[in-house]
This record gives sequence, structure tokens and C-alpha cells, in this order.
Amino acid sequence: QFKKAFEKKDFDSFSRLFCWGKADEAMKTMIKQAFESELDQRIANVSILEVPAGLKTSYERNGIQYRTTLPPIAKLQITFEKKKDEAVNAMSFLVGKKGSEYYLLTAEPVSP
Repeated sequence: QFKKAFEKKDFDSFSRLFCWGKADEAMKTMIKQAFESELDQRIANVSILEVPAGLKTSYERNGIQYRTTLPPIAKLQITFEKKKDEAVNAMSFLVGKKGSEYYLLTAEPVSP
């Protein structure tokens, strides 16, 4: 589904792959900008990887504590075709599961 949304340059379809939780507008804008910044790329490979050991799933920004919208169970790695004289370009997203559905994860503020 990721590849299909990406190749169609369809952010609405792409955004439906996310578990947004309580993600704020700034986070949604950042995800959209990341998506749009890669649209000139061609996907070479999409793979599912294990969650790295010791992965930090929370952080603080501007005095606000954030965490992933679901516990991560995997990592989606997207590798783009290499362009001449460029390093290999890639992007990745953590993946979580809610019920029987899998979602890409973002961060949401932790309620006090």
C-alpha cells in the first residue's frame, strides 16, 4: 500500500496508512513535507525489518513529552534508486499493530 500511494503521489492514501493518535498539526505537516520531498524518487526496494534493539520511542521537544502512537513491532525501510553521483537515499517508518491492522507510526504528545 505504501508503494502504491507513493507511486501515485497520493498523500491522502499515504496518510491513511498512519495511526495518527493525538499527533498535532506540526507533526502531520512534517510527515507531509517528508512525503512530498521524496516524490521525485523511484522506489528500488521496500522491506520490513526488526525494530532496532534499544530503540527510543519517546522524546521531549519544547518542553513537551512525545511517544510513538502505538508500540513499534517492525520498521518499514524504503530504499530509492540511486541517482548518478548520489549516495543511496532511503526513508523509514516504524510500524505498529492495532487489532488486526498494521499502521505506520508517528509521535503524539503524552497527556499530563
